[in-house]
Amino acid sequence: MSAVLLAIAWAGGGVIPFVAAFSALCLLTPVIGAVLATIMAKVVPEDIYGRVTASSSFLAQILQPCGPLAAGILLSQLSFGTTAGLFALAQGALAVLAFTIPTPPAEPIGTSSGEGLG
Repeated sequence: MSAVLLAIAWAGGGVIPFVAAFSALCLLTPVIGAVLATIMAKVVPEDIYGRVTASSSFLAQILQPCGPLAAGILLSQLSFGTTAGLFALAQGALAVLAFTIPTPPAEPIGTSSGEGLG
């Protein structure tokens, strides 16, 4: 949704669609986080789950300041419309990537992680 609004901001050059896209992205962030946490809980084995979530949080915290930094660099070098277009392309590419990631294979019957322990 935010990629579409950013594309509109790029085409029209308006600030309102850009602010609306950014607001939609901010409002959807908790939902996206919950979905990613659920996927990780289902896919990652229990014995390494803590390490995977810690690594994921660490990477997210490292990459967090890169967005505003990239936006500032792009805005200082390019026009507003071009910057909005680049962000729209990036978010659209991430949306396509999210839909093309293959689903994990189903767990074979009788091999749940709780069996055989004890």
